[in-house]
Amino acid sequence: MGKRYTTELHDHCGTTPEQSIKATAILGRLCILVGAEGFGTMNTEGDEPMVMVEYWEGELRVLVWSDINQEDPTHIISLEGAKHEARKEE
Repeated sequence: MGKRYTTELHDHCGTTPEQSIKATAILGRLCILVGAEGFGTMNTEGDEPMVMVEYWEGELRVLVWSDINQEDPTHIISLEGAKHEARKEE
């Protein structure tokens, strides 16, 4: 698929290092996948990515599977409004 990177994400509100979760990013040519230990999607076993960043038909977007009981993404977010050219001048 691509290069896999793993890190420990620490809880911003946590007071001890034990309050963390293992997270993984997989960088591929077609998408970037993000997952975390203990999370997954409906059609996968084990810890699988539940966030995908893709460039689809000229549009950068994020797909999120926030409900393990739903097969399709629960959210598809276009990032077109975040382009520098979309900035409104004061």
